[in-house]
Amino acid sequence: MQSHFQLVFLAGAFVVAALGSTVATCQSYPTKPIRLIIGYEPGGGADNVARLLAAPISDALGQQIVVDNRSGANGVVAAELVAKSPRDGYTIHVVTSSHVTNPAVYPKLGYDTVKDFTAVSEIADTPLVMVVHPAMKASNVAEFIAAAKVKPEALYASAGLGNMTQVAAELFSLMVGIKMVHVPYKGSGPAIIDLIAGRVTVYFPPIPSALPHILAGRLKPLAVTSGRRSTTAPAVPTLAESGVAGYEAGSWYGLVVPAGTPLSIVNVLHAASVKALQSPVIQERMKAQGLESVGSSPAEFGAKIKRDIEKWRRVFREANIVMQ
Repeated sequence: MQSHFQLVFLAGAFVVAALGSTVATCQSYPTKPIRLIIGYEPGGGADNVARLLAAPISDALGQQIVVDNRSGANGVVAAELVAKSPRDGYTIHVVTSSHVTNPAVYPKLGYDTVKDFTAVSEIADTPLVMVVHPAMKASNVAEFIAAAKVKPEALYASAGLGNMTQVAAELFSLMVGIKMVHVPYKGSGPAIIDLIAGRVTVYFPPIPSALPHILAGRLKPLAVTSGRRSTTAPAVPTLAESGVAGYEAGSWYGLVVPAGTPLSIVNVLHAASVKALQSPVIQERMKAQGLESVGSSPAEFGAKIKRDIEKWRRVFREANIVMQ
């Protein structure tokens, strides 16, 4: 009986000590500026989302957030940097859905997408939108397909090798039976610039990247890639409505930190991001950009990452998508 009481006492002491450690960590973090790593050039979807949330998350944490663009290899350069960073909560990473397609693209990444990161929260998701230059005669998807069959090998832009913008275009090509030539860029911003300049034919960017140019008349939308119409652009039909039955793809944005970051710090960052997403001003700005806020828990986002990795590996195999 005495041994039992000793065990209970020791267990209780351990819980109290653990709670005390967590509280102490939360109270002492953060004490210096935090670096927010983005794997793409300024002006793209990930950059727009990061800069939208940097200020309110900074306010919630009471520390400056320094945005750091480290573009290259569809976000791989930034992810490698973050994976090798100190596990102290002072390096956080905005990832996109390309984070889960890269394992299917690059057989030997310098990190493990699941084991080397801890999920904080999914921030937002958005459909992609199929856009062309306004001067293009095609005014809908059917006309685009007809033109592509008459004059094959149209140039399509992507935000990088294996980026969701490439996956969406490749799936479209396979499902409608046309051939297009891939022109990869270092992010969505440069891809859109060249589409506006008429150097490429079509692009499937996230709505936030394309919306300002659509509203200004610099780009013409043909369809969205989601299963239902976007509330931001309700007049634009889905690809499924446009005759590509069963087509659905999308993009999302989230926060991760290096694996091994203390759970107490992960929880602080999660709480700060959720608080930022709950701001009416931020919600309105996100809606105006075609984004739907999410704010999932670390466990929920971590599970989504694992599911999506397997999903896109399967799609790559079944669609026989071969990277140049």
